[in-house]
Amino acid sequence: MIKLDDIDRKILFELDTNARQSIPQISRNVDFHKNAVRYRIKRLEKLGIIKNYYTVIDSHKLGYMVIKFYTKFQNTTSKIQREIINYFTLNKKTWVVCSIAGAFDLDVIFWVKSLDAFSSFWERTLERFGIYFKEQKLFFQMQEMSFKPSYLINTTKREDKEPYELSGGMSVHSLDQLDYQLLHLIASNARIPVIEMVKKLHISSNIVRYRLKKLRKSQVIQGFRTNIDITKLGYISIKADMFLNRYADRFQIINHLKSNPYVVCIMKSLGYSHLEIEFNIKNINHFYEIMKSLIDTFPNIINSYQYFSIIENHKLCWMPEE
Repeated sequence: MIKLDDIDRKILFELDTNARQSIPQISRNVDFHKNAVRYRIKRLEKLGIIKNYYTVIDSHKLGYMVIKFYTKFQNTTSKIQREIINYFTLNKKTWVVCSIAGAFDLDVIFWVKSLDAFSSFWERTLERFGIYFKEQKLFFQMQEMSFKPSYLINTTKREDKEPYELSGGMSVHSLDQLDYQLLHLIASNARIPVIEMVKKLHISSNIVRYRLKKLRKSQVIQGFRTNIDITKLGYISIKADMFLNRYADRFQIINHLKSNPYVVCIMKSLGYSHLEIEFNIKNINHFYEIMKSLIDTFPNIINSYQYFSIIENHKLCWMPEE
C-alpha cells in the first residue's frame, strides 16, 4: 500500500471530479503551488496510482442498451476459463470483462444496439461454452449513478450538494461522424490537449471546443474521470446486488446510500437484482459493517443481498468499438 498525504488525496479527488482541469485550476482548488501540483500528478502517474484518464459516455444516448452477464463456472480448467475470457475480451460488443470472487466467477457487460443481433451472438456463445456456465444471470442495466471518491478526503459523509453523473434513460441523440471521432479520441484519454485533437482530426480548435461543449451539454459526455488503482491505496472494490421486499422502496435505499463516501456507483437493473451498489472500501469487514447498518436501518425493506469482489479486469472499454 502506498501512503498519500492530504494534498495527494485532494489532487486525486480534483482529477476525478474533472480530469480536464488545468494545472492552475487544480492548484487553486487544493491551495497548493502549481509546480508542486504538476510534480505530484506525474509522481502519481509514475507510481501507477493514476492509470489513465477517461471520459464517461452515456451509451444509452448513442442508442445502445446495456446487458450484463454473470456466471459461475463448472466443468472447466484454467485453460478453458482463459479461452472463455479471451472470447469475451476480443468481442467488440463487450464493455467490461472481469474475473470476480463471491457469488459468481465472471462479469461481462455488453453494449447492444439490437436484441436480434445479440440473440444470435448469445446462441452461438451458449453452443460453444454453455456447458461451462453453471449459473447464469442475464439482465439489463437501466440507469447508473456514479459518485466521486469522497472517501479520499472525507470518510464520514459525502456532501449533500456534491455532483454525480447520471447515465441511462431512453433518449437517443443524433451524432455525426466527427462527433464519433471525437468521442473515440477522448474516451480513454480525457486529458488529451485540444491542440492534439486538432492535429488528429484536422479541424480547428474552435470546432473541437464547440463540439466538446455540445456533447457535454447534451449529456452524451457525462464527465471526465480518473482511473485510480485503489488497490495501491489499500482499498478494494466490492459490488452488492440487493433484493428488496418492495421495488417501490428502492428510493429510500438510494437516498440513504448517496451520503456514504465509500459508495461509488448505484445502478438500477431489470431482470435480476433491484439495485446494484458498488463500494470502494478498506476491507471485507468494512463492507459487512456497512451492510449490517443498512439492514438495521431498513429491516422491512431489504430482503437479501449477494456480493462479489473484483479480482482482475480483463477489459474496460470507454467507448463502444462497433
